[in-house]
Amino acid sequence: MTPKRPSRISPEERARIIQALKDGGTVTSIAEQFQREPKTIRSVRDREVPEAKRGPKPNLLGFRLTQAEIGKLEAGMAMSGLKSRSEYVRMLIRTAAGDLALAPEDQGTIGELRDELAKIGTNINQLARAGNFGKAKFTPAQWEDVQALRRDLDRMRMFFERVFAELRGQKSGFRVAPKDAAP
Repeated sequence: MTPKRPSRISPEERARIIQALKDGGTVTSIAEQFQREPKTIRSVRDREVPEAKRGPKPNLLGFRLTQAEIGKLEAGMAMSGLKSRSEYVRMLIRTAAGDLALAPEDQGTIGELRDELAKIGTNINQLARAGNFGKAKFTPAQWEDVQALRRDLDRMRMFFERVFAELRGQKSGFRVAPKDAAP
């Protein structure tokens, strides 16, 4: 049984529960995640996401694992912060398929990193410009370092553009999957 929490659900929490339901999360896993009673999650589901109640049931797969494999599964679950074996196995499958599973807070962090890299790129371009116009004297090794930084930043910029294209729903070779989405 999940621990008792205040009876009212905040609008933010309700929105996160609705999103988890739309992403295919089960009532039980969502109740554990939000430390709510399953009946509370069912109530939100029935009022806000009625299609989730009657939607197709996910396929159930059964397979055997050795004790060592179970130990590795449990250790991976603990490191990932996921509490359900099913959620952890789904995350492993999405990762193996090339899906990039990002939590909303991670998407914001990636945006911040992209902005910081743009600022660094501007600084490197200013260094190169100063060198080209003779305002700064660079040794050949320093010039090579500046050029290597520019190449590395170009590769990072291309990576972030692919990630953001996926976040906008465009296709570019891999897909961003919501954290709790079914594969």
